[in-house]
Amino acid sequence: MVLFLASCSNFYQRDFVVRKIIVSNKEEVLFYDLFQTGIDNYDFIFYASFKGDTTKMVTYNLADAIYTALEIKSKIQNDTLFIEINMPVKTFDGMTYSGTKYQLRQML
Repeated sequence: MVLFLASCSNFYQRDFVVRKIIVSNKEEVLFYDLFQTGIDNYDFIFYASFKGDTTKMVTYNLADAIYTALEIKSKIQNDTLFIEINMPVKTFDGMTYSGTKYQLRQML
């Protein structure tokens, strides 16, 4: 039993910070949840919710920074929703259940 308790500190812990809606229309909501994973380390998990079904789109990890410095903007161009972040991020393309194309990318 002592061995089990000693290893509990090795579990990956995330503390919920905030949920922000990026885009919302009649049937679909795109949002992210922010979790603190350590001192100045954060996970942004982007989701799409369509008619009550929620799907994880992508996780973005921000290390060694303060999340309040992060800006997230969204815009629709040529039938694609662009989610732009003001920090370096690998570009990620996808599609939601409702058929909305999206791209996560660094702000231009």
